[in-house]
Amino acid sequence: MVSWVWLFLDLPDGPRDDPTTSEVEVALEFWCAVTGSTASPWRGAHGEFTTLQPAQGDPWVKVQRVGGPGGMHLDLDVDEPLTDAAARAVDLGATVAARSDDVVVCASPGGLSFCLTPARRDGGPRQQAGRNGDRLLDQVCLDIPDDRYDTEVDFWARFTGWGVDPGRVRGGSRHCVTDRVPGQDPVSRW
Repeated sequence: MVSWVWLFLDLPDGPRDDPTTSEVEVALEFWCAVTGSTASPWRGAHGEFTTLQPAQGDPWVKVQRVGGPGGMHLDLDVDEPLTDAAARAVDLGATVAARSDDVVVCASPGGLSFCLTPARRDGGPRQQAGRNGDRLLDQVCLDIPDDRYDTEVDFWARFTGWGVDPGRVRGGSRHCVTDRVPGQDPVSRW
């Protein structure tokens, strides 16, 4: 079962007109401002990860520097062993792109990237959405091509165990809004 969802903002780490700032730094400043968050110190083997720390509630938005085009993806913390969760996702139509000890990179039947990660065993995080004044980021929209919409929504509902409302896959305080879009390529946007 999915116990926690992380939104990863995949930001291209390319140069800007001003050589003293990268696009990631500008985008990170924007996301901190609109969510009322502060950024944790950069971490990872190449300093590629940071977490947006909200004033209230547990963090659930992370930033990842990427070499290619930007976008977003979800990391799903799962309570079961990663191999079991990946097998279950594949049985429901997903594909596996890469594996390591602590992450399985997948694509949904509609082609949306997501990662499976082990759930924390220390009891945290618990409160996903936190308010800071009127700034709140509490849902993600998955733009799904019309010809794959039903299959994609069915995948997410069955994999997560969350209920489905028209245009939404719901799980407690977790919200994943779905949108039918013309065209052939799925889009994850922030």
